[in-house]
Amino acid sequence: MSSSTVTIVVALISAITAIIVALIQTRKDKEEPSPKISLPKQLPAKKKLSLFTMSPLIIVVIALLIIMMVNTLKNQQPPMALTDTQIASILNNATKQNYDYQSAVALFATLNSSKATATFQSAYETVAAADKLTRVVAEANTQLAIQKAQTQDAISGTIVANSTAQAQASETAIYQMTKSEQDSQKSIQETSQAVVKTQEAQASATQAAKPPIVEYFLVDANKPWVNSGIHISIGDTVTIERTYGQWRTTTDDTWRDGFNCSDPPCGVSCIAVDAPEESLIIRVGTAGKIFCAGKSPFTSPQSGYLLLSFNDAPNMFSDNQGQINVRITVKRK
Repeated sequence: MSSSTVTIVVALISAITAIIVALIQTRKDKEEPSPKISLPKQLPAKKKLSLFTMSPLIIVVIALLIIMMVNTLKNQQPPMALTDTQIASILNNATKQNYDYQSAVALFATLNSSKATATFQSAYETVAAADKLTRVVAEANTQLAIQKAQTQDAISGTIVANSTAQAQASETAIYQMTKSEQDSQKSIQETSQAVVKTQEAQASATQAAKPPIVEYFLVDANKPWVNSGIHISIGDTVTIERTYGQWRTTTDDTWRDGFNCSDPPCGVSCIAVDAPEESLIIRVGTAGKIFCAGKSPFTSPQSGYLLLSFNDAPNMFSDNQGQINVRITVKRK
């Protein structure tokens, strides 16, 4: 209840109370006899109050009450007449604030607008239906998205399975190709080994068919690098063997057989630095590598005639004494 309404009610109660009190007082004055009192003549008699005498006061009070009621009714605002736009705005705000239907009806009731309440009820039902439809559509979209994702997963699984199968097939093909290539390489290697063995056998047969060359040659101690007349090819095997004879550098020296390759080397004063003095040395060609004959056989690293010599200083051959006869065996490659 508003404050203006309370004021009007209090004023009416007060007016009714004043009228009742005045009526009661008037009735008492009529029932009680007035005592006879001698009053001075100069004082006028006291007048009694009656309803008639109080009427102007009551009229004034009632008039004041009427004025107050009129002013109160003027100040009171008429019921709100909301437009549809305002109702929709309030409904939208109420929806955003998650008001339920009863709270929204109470909200419009406080506005004292039956039109607003009725409009809201209709709009709320429309919104509720639309919201339900929205939820149904959202649920349908969710289910559709799930189904689409499941379908996509199935497609992806199929693609992965196909890719895996293709990869396995490719690996199998590669393995088979690799195995085939390995088998081919193995076959080629076996063939090459067979060819090599055949060539070795042929070479052995050829060597067997070619008997080794055996020559005897006499080497003088006082002649450096004597040509044996035997031509040596690269890869030929040469063996030098002493048959008889001895030599020495001077008449005071000891006789030697020339195959003393285990003695200390002669050094820079001799033709063969690494061979002992007075040893028999050989070489193939005039620029070939020098060997100590006592260490034969050896394989010739080059081609040329076989040369033999007494190992001494280059200008000291004239006083050397003796001869050695050797057997030369050459196995052709």
